[in-house]
Amino acid sequence: MTDLDIFYIENHIFVIVGICAVILGAFSVYADIRRQNRTNLNNAGFMPWTAISVGAIMVALFSFALAVVN
Repeated sequence: MTDLDIFYIENHIFVIVGICAVILGAFSVYADIRRQNRTNLNNAGFMPWTAISVGAIMVALFSFALAVVN
């Protein structure tokens, strides 16, 4: 049972959250670039991709910092 310890995931949860935030940030940056280069200016959409990308990058930096500390 030592190999499958229940607290093993606690050591890596910040890395998992950081990787997910980086993926979300990369997708939102891509979506923001697509929104800025649209041909129909009236077809803007409603998602705040810039705010989502900034928030995701902040979460990624914070969680990677916590992963290094732990």
